[in-house]
Amino acid sequence: MLCSDGIVYFSVPIQVGVYGFIWSLPNGWAILSGQGTNRIQVQLRANTFGVISVYAPNELGDSPPATLAWPSDMGPAIGNTVTGEQEVCAGATASLLTGGIPAGGPYTYRWERSTAGSSSGYTPAAGVNNSKDYSPGALAVTIWFRRKIITTDGCEAASNTVKVAVSAPPIKPSIVREGNTLTSSVAGASYQWILNGNNLSATTKELVIAASGSYQVRVVSEKGCLSAISNPQQFNLQPTGIKSDSEWKAFHLVPNPSGGRVGLETDRPWFKAELMVIDAMGKVIYKEFFQSISTKEEIDLGNLPIGSYSVQIRSGEAMISRRLLIAR
Repeated sequence: MLCSDGIVYFSVPIQVGVYGFIWSLPNGWAILSGQGTNRIQVQLRANTFGVISVYAPNELGDSPPATLAWPSDMGPAIGNTVTGEQEVCAGATASLLTGGIPAGGPYTYRWERSTAGSSSGYTPAAGVNNSKDYSPGALAVTIWFRRKIITTDGCEAASNTVKVAVSAPPIKPSIVREGNTLTSSVAGASYQWILNGNNLSATTKELVIAASGSYQVRVVSEKGCLSAISNPQQFNLQPTGIKSDSEWKAFHLVPNPSGGRVGLETDRPWFKAELMVIDAMGKVIYKEFFQSISTKEEIDLGNLPIGSYSVQIRSGEAMISRRLLIAR
């Protein structure tokens, strides 16, 4: 294979009784002289390959074509393809980039990388970059990779490029409290709440606490990237909100324990009240809004598994909490 553009002659033996010679060349090559004869002068392009063919027509038809693969070892470009395009979070280890096995040889490999884009700025990739496949390792920025094949005479051919896109994680959040509701200061696709070092099942931006303790939160982006965990913050459960529980001493859950249907009994009506049922992990599993709650209402919690739950009702600035046991 030529490493730069060049001129080459191709020829076949002279044939008696033929009308001429019909030549076919690889894309990008040009016949400079001899078209129609048994000997042609050809302008080649660097690092190209293909098949030269020629046939001779006569009064009986066309002869079988004579062919020649150029270069004779088929060159490094055939089969020099790589795969492994992917998206990872900053600091994560990218998956292996795999390359096909080119035809011909002998040759060597060299993986290259660029942070400027797919078409420029390539330098040798870090680490072991002379194997068929390549492991990018942990990445902090988006990088394009390609593999070069080098023949014994120094010719090079580059593969296609693959992009390893790197997504930044959300920034480290903090926790904002309002009453018994904790809110992550940073928005995300989902959240990981932690109480006293143990993961809770809640995945929403807000968490209604059901127990006092040390709380933390971690934000998950749409790409699945994790923020740093927030600093631990101690929050104590406020069971009655702003108003005193003495105003609601007549509030009861009946029966308690319950098999699922629970009555709400109180000595006074509530208006525009929100009821929430919270499991032991701090997750709101039932919510209902009432324009008004009379002295007796009923809710159906028959779909809840056996266990202990916190039932909270808010009305204006007042909030009251009662413990409910589901038992069957």
